[in-house]
Amino acid sequence: MATPMQVQNQQGPPQQAPNPAQAAQLQHAEIDPVAKFKNLLPRLKESLGILFKSAGEVFRYHATQDSGTRPGDSPQQKFEKSLEEFYALCDQIEINLKLALEMHSHFLDSMRYSPFPVVSSFKMDTQQEGFHYPQYLLTVRTQINCATEIHDVLTEFATKMADQPTS
Repeated sequence: MATPMQVQNQQGPPQQAPNPAQAAQLQHAEIDPVAKFKNLLPRLKESLGILFKSAGEVFRYHATQDSGTRPGDSPQQKFEKSLEEFYALCDQIEINLKLALEMHSHFLDSMRYSPFPVVSSFKMDTQQEGFHYPQYLLTVRTQINCATEIHDVLTEFATKMADQPTS
């Protein structure tokens, strides 16, 4: 049975309320897929080490079994569990990297079609180059109208193709 001092040591030091900068950084880490990737990388390294150790135990088990001695219980379940954990972490990393790539692609597309950032009217610095919000709204409306026209043309083309008799 654990003494109260051991329980307190297991829980760690008392939590302090994070300051606003730490809270913003924590929120950014929860949203940013690259930050998630960086957080998962040490866990992946640790999981890989555990996987290698359990694979070595399985190899040793089979080697002793082949030599004719009667080994204990098979470490196969531990190996499979560590392999599943490793694959799960790899999948999470892959998802976060794909998301980061997609976000970067969206950023590049937005920079291509509206090359200036939107300037907040609340800022005192008017020397900053960029769109003011009304200009940005006009750009967005133009892009929406263009996309609507393309959609209408494609819909009309699809209905004409469907109405044509096949030979």
